[in-house]
Amino acid sequence: RPTPPPPSPLKPLIKAVYGLAEGITKLANAVKNLAGFLEVLDGSATGRTEHMKPIAIEMGVKLRELTDKLILGESLLTGVEIPEGGPMVPLPVTDIRNSSRNITIITTAALPWMTGTAVNPLLRAAFLTRGRKKGQVSLLVPWLEKHQQQSKVYPKGVTFDSQEEQREFILNWLRESGDMREEAESLDLMFYNGSYHSEYRSIFPIGDIIKLVPDDHADVCVLEEPEHLNWYRAVDPDVPPFQKKFRHVVGVIHTNYVEYARTQRELGYLASPILFYVNNFLVRCYCDRIIKLSDTLQDFAKEKETTCNVHGVRNDFLKVGDRAQRVGFSKGAYFLGKAIWAKGQRQLIEFLSKYRDRKGESVEIDVFGNGDDFEEISDLAKEMNVRASMRPGTDHAECGEYKLFVNPSTSEVLCTTTAEALAMGKFVLIPKHPSNTFFEKFSNCLTYETEEEFFEKLEFALKNDPAILKPEERYAFSWEAACERFAQAALVPKHLAWYFRGVIDSGLNTYIHKRFMSGEVGDWMRFIGGAEPAVAVQTGTKTQKAIKALWLAKVAVPKVVAEVQTSFEVFRDDLERSASRSSVTWTLPKDWAGLQGLK
Repeated sequence: RPTPPPPSPLKPLIKAVYGLAEGITKLANAVKNLAGFLEVLDGSATGRTEHMKPIAIEMGVKLRELTDKLILGESLLTGVEIPEGGPMVPLPVTDIRNSSRNITIITTAALPWMTGTAVNPLLRAAFLTRGRKKGQVSLLVPWLEKHQQQSKVYPKGVTFDSQEEQREFILNWLRESGDMREEAESLDLMFYNGSYHSEYRSIFPIGDIIKLVPDDHADVCVLEEPEHLNWYRAVDPDVPPFQKKFRHVVGVIHTNYVEYARTQRELGYLASPILFYVNNFLVRCYCDRIIKLSDTLQDFAKEKETTCNVHGVRNDFLKVGDRAQRVGFSKGAYFLGKAIWAKGQRQLIEFLSKYRDRKGESVEIDVFGNGDDFEEISDLAKEMNVRASMRPGTDHAECGEYKLFVNPSTSEVLCTTTAEALAMGKFVLIPKHPSNTFFEKFSNCLTYETEEEFFEKLEFALKNDPAILKPEERYAFSWEAACERFAQAALVPKHLAWYFRGVIDSGLNTYIHKRFMSGEVGDWMRFIGGAEPAVAVQTGTKTQKAIKALWLAKVAVPKVVAEVQTSFEVFRDDLERSASRSSVTWTLPKDWAGLQGLK
């Protein structure tokens, strides 16, 4: 065959030039069409672009429908129209003030455990039943099956043999202590299976709690501590996630778990940053709106979150305040809180000691609380000659005779006892801190930043009487006002619609969580994340024996090390006694490592 002629070097160049020219022409036409499209949308269409108007309008409608589906999802568009107007106009689907809305509240604790995540969600759910039909508001609380676990959480001698028995206890407390008899009859109280985790002193759900809510009731969901509820949740792949099940999901953040991990756990400097990103992932993954009780909490999703105190106080405290306005106060200063150093007792004792040295007079203060550091706090007060009377914990409503509540703590997200003291008409002396921002607007709130300000405000409070609560101040502590703030905070403004149900959060992140937290993979992930076997093993029987064996090893090894250490210390003491009776000079090891050199 004849040899083909060599390719012309100009041919590829000519082809590239033609291709570039064609591309530039198409780009110019696209820019021209886009300019005309924008003119039409802007209302300034000229004769030159008039023919594009029908096409532009149709494209605009299609684009709007597409973005709405991406933002809100198919289910949320049913009967819902995004309002026109200004950016502060809320999305109707996020308005829970409508009495036709069904509301499901899920929390992490239940009475008789008198903790904030048991009491506040219960009172919120009860108040939201007002104006709604019976059963429209549901509250899901954890049920502990074993009496052994109940005894770790509930008061001494209080256990339940059935969910019905505990349900009646909770509703009776709501009738008597909460003074909400009609609300107790309307509230639908439900249970999910939970397990108490000794190391974290928390209850975690067993199984996927989403499937407990009937489809015809699923509308608005309030997750009290959404990060806590989802840390170890066993995701059922056949059950839709929160955003698919409910039309609006609100998360209320109660606890600063990142700070807790940093200060309360070993290797906290490693655990806290990991927990920060885990919390961020889970909360933005499942919540349409995030409500932080104060700005002491971490950032979760700036575009979704707001800061608002959505808690109120029991009517008991307001009644105590009404009585105090009539009869006055007979006692001075007090503190009420857990007897642990994290609550600020050390600073309180030091301040009172310095006040005595500068003013030449001591201030008597009664300190109420139970906790691991009770004896050490009492010893420090005696050592510094501070007139602090240490007393066991009590119901705060029993402290109506005192006129000044001193609370130096900055470890809370939002201090409930401070709110209760203000509601009872007392002075409160608290540090200027993000956790106390809500209280600064009240007449009887005294804040300080320095020692000098503390001394000045303390002296003022002891020499004067608190102001009578204004009607608007009294109302601000009620659950009616708290629920109004809650409904307002739960609204998603129109200009944030893009973030309401973004593709990344409600799609990709949910998928990732499902893949890693379902099946036997989920069992291992929970175990690696620190869960006990009762919490970790929720789906697989094959993993149960392996995880239990590893957990026993994890628990047993520190005990064995501790026993060996104790044996070594006894052995060392015996050597010291022998050395004291011998003329031979002994060189004794000072620690465990030194034992290796002992001959």
